[in-house]
Amino acid sequence: MNKERLEELLEIMDLRTFLQMVDLPDNFSIGFDAADVKSVDSARIYKAVPLELDANEVAEKLLKRESVSTKVYAEGPQFETGDNS
Repeated sequence: MNKERLEELLEIMDLRTFLQMVDLPDNFSIGFDAADVKSVDSARIYKAVPLELDANEVAEKLLKRESVSTKVYAEGPQFETGDNS
């Protein structure tokens, strides 16, 4: 949605109605009380994109101990590390 279209929509409907018609990606939400918004003087559009990271490289940089097992889940890999003993 471009800036002009956003301005048109906000002129003809209230914020609560506008937010109900916005199509958000799965597992993404915006939380605030629309009743607290008295007027909208300006708006910005931000685009968020997922980062593609190499799981093994991230584990190598972040894990303090050696990985003893790895499990693959829908959310991504899980690394189990050794304990202090």
